[in-house]
Amino acid sequence: MAPPTWVKGKAQPTTPFVATPGLITGQCVSKDGFNYLEARVNADPADPRTDDISGDVVALGAVMKDWGLHLVDANIAMGNLVEIVGQQSKAYLAKAKQ
Repeated sequence: MAPPTWVKGKAQPTTPFVATPGLITGQCVSKDGFNYLEARVNADPADPRTDDISGDVVALGAVMKDWGLHLVDANIAMGNLVEIVGQQSKAYLAKAKQ
């Protein structure tokens, strides 16, 4: 699978990760007996960033719709998770000093 073009008309990143603030939003959902991360690409034709996030699971040339963005789901929330761990660490250390 070819890497995506992240920003039209710009050199593509050579790093293993990219930041896409506001491009994807997500929330934890409990629905129909399942719990999952629901991710939505906030596509905007006026934004030069990509509107298509690769990460679909493809089998025999067909996208497996029930997998969604499972190949990239942890990376979607990674920035938030790192921030939460930082906040929790600060709170723990502050309480330990009391």
